[in-house]
Amino acid sequence: MNKATRRRIQPVNTFLILLLFTAGTGCHQSSGNVADEAGHVVFDLEIRDSGTLDFQQTGDLLEGILSVKQGYVLLPGGTPFSGAGSVERFPMTGVVIYTLHFPGPTLTEGPCFPEPVSYDLTLIQRDGNSRLTGSLAVYCSEENLGKPPMRIMKISGRFENKTS
Repeated sequence: MNKATRRRIQPVNTFLILLLFTAGTGCHQSSGNVADEAGHVVFDLEIRDSGTLDFQQTGDLLEGILSVKQGYVLLPGGTPFSGAGSVERFPMTGVVIYTLHFPGPTLTEGPCFPEPVSYDLTLIQRDGNSRLTGSLAVYCSEENLGKPPMRIMKISGRFENKTS
């Protein structure tokens, strides 16, 4: 590489490094002063089932109770599960992501028997809309610890009420 080429590349490299640094620092913003909120979410699970999530938000932390009506082999119906998680805000894109982890029971049958199951819920809200989309991942362990999920179920729902 000759000197003229190096002189042209150097400013471009510096610009790209600065651009990556500033883009990475401005997209995600955690708000430590968010008021406490309570919410009730009603959702459809894999089109054939439905459920609810009741949660209490304190700052960026969540505590919630998940319940589905009918259930599946890996997800017992009518059984409430308590879990905890967090809220991530991305104000540059208008997206809020709610994530919760729910320890589950040891099932008596199915592909996870005899291990206990756990559930990871992810809900995405866009532009303050009351509609939510996301998924419920089922793991054949108490903690997912890098294992792939046994099943991922699609969720579509809405906030029935959300109070500050």
